[in-house]
Amino acid sequence: MKKVELLEKYRAFVENMDEKTRYYIFGGILLLVFLLCYFIFIHPQLASLSKISPELDLVREDIKKLKNDRQQINQYKKQVADLTKDTEKLSLRIRPKEEVSVVIESISHLANKYNVKLDQINPNLSDQQKIMDSQGKSYYRLPILIDGRSGYHDFGRFLNALEMSDIYIEVQKYSIFPSEIQRLQKVTITLNAVVFDAGK
Repeated sequence: MKKVELLEKYRAFVENMDEKTRYYIFGGILLLVFLLCYFIFIHPQLASLSKISPELDLVREDIKKLKNDRQQINQYKKQVADLTKDTEKLSLRIRPKEEVSVVIESISHLANKYNVKLDQINPNLSDQQKIMDSQGKSYYRLPILIDGRSGYHDFGRFLNALEMSDIYIEVQKYSIFPSEIQRLQKVTITLNAVVFDAGK
């Protein structure tokens, strides 16, 4: 009975209300519904999106980096291929320890070619230094001592030819001294040939 009376009073209140007041009440109800929707549904989602935003930035950066890396992959492949070729060429220039005589023969051949008269050429096996171990091989730096006679220009060409030869040779140091023989200077050279020992 009380509910019916309340409804009747509410209906009478609404009917007696002017039109402007009805719009205000309707607007207030709409505003209340909007605020409830905002604080119950929209605001929590916005808060979670603001937390996700930095993660999205990181993902965007990763995607950008991935696209950039993908564009450079062909360049990386070419660099790897070039390095592989260089490594293969270098490994062909390094001789086994058993072929020290081949190294000496190659040096003698270049000396003859560039008019360097060799008086003495000695590999110093007792002073060899281990450089590294790789793939079951031990690599050594083998000093080779040379005494000889040469003209300045021929000597320079000889040193260049040694470093560019098919055998890996480094010119460590050299000296030139005046000689009694005209146009030929006394030369001493310390070379390092890199050789390997495959072990047993």
